[in-house]
Amino acid sequence: MENSSKRVELFNEAARTLNRKGLTHTSLANVAKSVGISRSALYYYVDDLNDLVYRCYRRTCEQLASLLNESCEKYDYEIDIICSFVAAALDEDRAELAAISELAALREDQRNGIVGLYKGLRLVLAEIIYEGIKKGEIRKVNAQVSASILLGMIFWVPVLMRWPAARELTRSEIISTIQQIIRVGIARERSEPKTYEAFDLDPFISICGNAFSTGLRAAARRETLLASASWLFNQKGIDATSMDEVAQRVGMSKKVIYHNVGNKENLVAECYKRSFRLFEFIARHVKDADGSRIDALCQGVASSTLANTRHDIAPIAPMTGHESWPDDMRSELLDSQVTLMKLSAETYGRGREEKSFRLINDLCVTMVTPGIYVWVGHWLETLPEHEQEDIGNQTANFLRLGLSAV
Repeated sequence: MENSSKRVELFNEAARTLNRKGLTHTSLANVAKSVGISRSALYYYVDDLNDLVYRCYRRTCEQLASLLNESCEKYDYEIDIICSFVAAALDEDRAELAAISELAALREDQRNGIVGLYKGLRLVLAEIIYEGIKKGEIRKVNAQVSASILLGMIFWVPVLMRWPAARELTRSEIISTIQQIIRVGIARERSEPKTYEAFDLDPFISICGNAFSTGLRAAARRETLLASASWLFNQKGIDATSMDEVAQRVGMSKKVIYHNVGNKENLVAECYKRSFRLFEFIARHVKDADGSRIDALCQGVASSTLANTRHDIAPIAPMTGHESWPDDMRSELLDSQVTLMKLSAETYGRGREEKSFRLINDLCVTMVTPGIYVWVGHWLETLPEHEQEDIGNQTANFLRLGLSAV
């Protein structure tokens, strides 16, 4: 019994540490110390750090599957099942789930196992959504993409709660807001899904290129480097991506990379800074877009989603490791977050005036919205190609309308 209790405590602490610090800054020694056991005793439970990560990821998937099964047994209506599942998964009295972001650090068999568990969980959610569509209770959506969005929001919340702007929000407020989005979205008038044309993101590449150097070729080379590195970090995880892989992908020597951005920690920092510049670029386009604020915001969500599918843009997904960022990076990104919050507040303020938004917690919606699309960089390629079609409109209309039939 004691070993079982200690094992649970170990994996709970490991999940929290991975979410806070990321794999690169997580050590077996620190995890062991946090749960009050020696490092040598830790090997009674796990083989090494990667095995600990694997077991945390597996435990998260199994817990989610169990919670989904419990919700299916409690409720008859598919929307109620989904909302109950989300509430249970995010319950602050429940052990924190590990945000799955470093799959490539695992052995191939472990990685395949986690991907299989994730896809199985997504398939069950998709089947629930599809059943609701057949009954006429859920609007016609791409069930696999909608299931991916639901899981993306669940995995996003443990990361979100460590961002300074989210500290004034309670977990119950976040859960309630996500449930409202799931049920009816944030638009005051619910109608048929709309088609949203993404903003032209090509100028962002030019802006980024010109921001670093007066030499256009050097600036373009740096932009290519950051986009390529971000794509790899999203696909494989930061820890599992080596500088050799980045160099091979962009066709540069490591010496050139070090000259342009410094070591790997600096490269990651520059990728995050670039990502937030993209978010600001899109937010300013939302601010200046014609039409209603709800449509402008949805256009922004579609643009953010599609940016994650483009190799030449590929913003790094802000997932785990926030507490391990260098102080100067944290300060700069906090400034960007303040700017984004101001732009968002203006959008919601204008939306209330024109009555295009429901009565909602503006800050809460702003903070949870990235969960609708940040999963794309990590999990899109696990979907068949035909399921990836129209993904920008799928995410945008999820925010706008939710899942209930219109």
